[in-house]
Formats: sequence, structure tokens, C-alpha cells
Amino acid sequence: MLAQADVARFRDLHERHKHEQLELDEVAAYESLREAFAAAFVRANRVSIRPGQTFRQAVRAACAIQLELTVEGRAHRTITLELSVQGFAALVGGVCELDAPCAFNLRIRPHELRGTGRVRACERYGSGNMSYRVLVAFDPLSKADADRIEGAVFDAALVSLG
Repeated sequence: MLAQADVARFRDLHERHKHEQLELDEVAAYESLREAFAAAFVRANRVSIRPGQTFRQAVRAACAIQLELTVEGRAHRTITLELSVQGFAALVGGVCELDAPCAFNLRIRPHELRGTGRVRACERYGSGNMSYRVLVAFDPLSKADADRIEGAVFDAALVSLG
């Protein structure tokens, strides 16, 4: 795991990166700490790494972001349970077919992020209710949208550390 001072430095640089306030000499330090933080976070949470996947791609964090998800013509207003650079998990009020295409609108500040994806899993959630936990994989995102998602993931990961 990273030393507490390294996490504090990463937290500061990450916050300044979000506001485009990094000096040129700080960019390399931020990139290096982001890689180290991702590796430590993934290992600490025992997340499996698939062949060819980077630690940054494997980081997933619990977070609640407002979400509008449309699958098979049904609109669901909900919040995310988890977020990663590859997709999200959320609760919905009905079953979703595997591999069904979907459209989403994530309320990641300062602007909403709209995109499309595919349902990768859908399982009943809890006992006695009609909620389903759905996993959605993003279709390819623009570089700017992927960066916004990654920023939100790291925000949530840092919040989880307290």
C-alpha cells in the first residue's frame, strides 16, 4: 500500500488536476502517483486483473451517481452502486436481457455524460423485492469522456479511504 504521505500528495494533485491547476513539473508526479494508487487500491480490494488489463482499468469504487438508464425501451432512474472506467453497476426495477444495448446519462459534474453500453449481467437483488443489480459495460468512450469517468472513479476511491 502507498504511504499515507503519498496518498495525501495524490489527493492534492488529483484535486488540482480536476481543476486544470497542475504545473508542468507536477504532471509527471501526478501520473506516477495515479498509477501507484491504482495498483495499491486494486490489490487492497482484491480485484482480479484480466490479461492485458492495467491497474487503472481495473479500479472500481462504490459511488452513488444519478443515472438515467434506458434498456429495451424501459427507462430507469436510479443511482450507480459502483463505477469503473469500463462500466457501472446499478439497481433497476426489472430484469434486463444479457447483451441488451442500452443508453445512459450519468450526472457527473459539471456536465452530464451520455453514452451507450451493453448489459453484461443482471441478477435479482435482495430478498422479496423486485430489484435487479445490472452491470453495464461502456461502448467505446471518447478520450474526454473516459478521462471524466476515470476522474470520478478516483474521486470515489479516495473518498472510500476517508
